[in-house]
Amino acid sequence: MKGRINDYKFKVALKQTCAERYAYFVKRIVAKEELWALVDNDDHWSLVAEEGKTPVFHLWPDEEYASFARIGMFDKYSPTKVDLHEFMEDWLPNMAADGVKVGVFTLSETENSAVDASKLLADIKAEEKIFFDRM
Repeated sequence: MKGRINDYKFKVALKQTCAERYAYFVKRIVAKEELWALVDNDDHWSLVAEEGKTPVFHLWPDEEYASFARIGMFDKYSPTKVDLHEFMEDWLPNMAADGVKVGVFTLSETENSAVDASKLLADIKAEEKIFFDRM
């Protein structure tokens, strides 16, 4: 399958820090113009909204990583592709306005990979500039 993650890359990702996976996430989604979320049959997305805490919407750079994250509260969810441009134009501005953080490339229920939606949007735009300047 085109774009499939090989075992070596998957094992490397599991050993990376949140910051390293964040950088990979931004580069990967810009290059592929897509990212992945989890959604269940009732149209509930991979959003964790615990009382008294900032809500976090979890996202991944590839379907395989999203599938791997289907544990705990997400065990009944399925990977769903999200268009990068729609994500940048609609999702991130709305998340920023609503105070929702983005859990970028989370691979464990205990790690904190959440960033502000406005920071992620700025980083994606910066990476797009670098990416398209190389072309």
